[in-house]
Amino acid sequence: MNKVLIVDDSILSRETLKKYVINLGFDPICAKDGVEAIEVLKSEVIDVVLLDIIMPKLDGYGVLAYIKQDDSLKIIPVIMITSVEKKESIVKCIEAGADDYLPKPFDLSILQARLSASLEKKYLRDKEIKYKKDIENYSSRLIKSYQQVKEEYKARIVAERKINKIKIKIYIILVSIFLSLSLIVFFNIHDFLSVNKPIKADVMIVDRCFPVDKLKIINEDFIKCNYQIIITTGKPVKNKHYKTHAEHVRNELIKLGLDEEHIKDIPTALVEKDRTYTSAVKIKDWMDNSNIASKTINIYSYGVHSRRSLYLYQKAFGSNYNIGIISLENDRYNLKRWWKSSIGVRTIIDETIAFLYAVFLFRP
Repeated sequence: MNKVLIVDDSILSRETLKKYVINLGFDPICAKDGVEAIEVLKSEVIDVVLLDIIMPKLDGYGVLAYIKQDDSLKIIPVIMITSVEKKESIVKCIEAGADDYLPKPFDLSILQARLSASLEKKYLRDKEIKYKKDIENYSSRLIKSYQQVKEEYKARIVAERKINKIKIKIYIILVSIFLSLSLIVFFNIHDFLSVNKPIKADVMIVDRCFPVDKLKIINEDFIKCNYQIIITTGKPVKNKHYKTHAEHVRNELIKLGLDEEHIKDIPTALVEKDRTYTSAVKIKDWMDNSNIASKTINIYSYGVHSRRSLYLYQKAFGSNYNIGIISLENDRYNLKRWWKSSIGVRTIIDETIAFLYAVFLFRP
């Protein structure tokens, strides 16, 4: 049942309107002034307000302004109660947002027409608000669905790219294995992996894997080949006497009689991969910043990693530098013991992949 709020300071007017409202099939709620009317509006769900203009405490203008300023109440139709001769009051109320007016003395048929029109108007407004909310909810669900589809599409694209990368890596590995087996058949393994290409150079770089117990060769070659400077490199180590392998090598060379002014230690960066390439870049930056004019370098490597080291240093330094390499044999990779563990096969595959990356894919 629709609730009608009757606001009038006259008891006679309130009772008359209450009787009419009940006869029309509505549920009346009465208030004797504007303050009481606002309290009712806060606590009850009202469908129509019959509002007198002249009242104590708070008049009809104040109540009307309160209703129209409240977002939850402004859709409630307001019918102003006034005398016919007060037309200026009717105009003022209509301009302030009132929906209609009810002249005094009251007429049941006019009241019925005003209430029906106002309730129909409220019904249409409620329906419009409901449609707007439904559209907003549908739009929100549509946007959410679109975002979900978009995220799923992105995830699918990312997954496909990862799969493609894995496929490429598998293809490279398979090709590398095939080439490795071909190299084993047609070449001597050590001739392929452990390359020696020394040049006449001014700078000697001791590679990061060079063992300390082989440094006598470095000492002898430095004097015999008239090198100007030795650069040592190597990763951080846990030792109370030195912090990095590069520093350890430097200290051992000084103990062997080399002047410390000719030795520079450049530690290897703490990276998960491409450590040799990162070290090479770091050494080049130091040489550029130190204004070292020499463009000739010999790398002293150890084991079966010399070919990869050569390619990575050439990649880091560029074509302006002439780089050679001297590789010392590692007994651990003796050809007679090669097939007694899987380390030999793994090394061949790793080095061949590095070779392919350096030559064909131009990656460090």
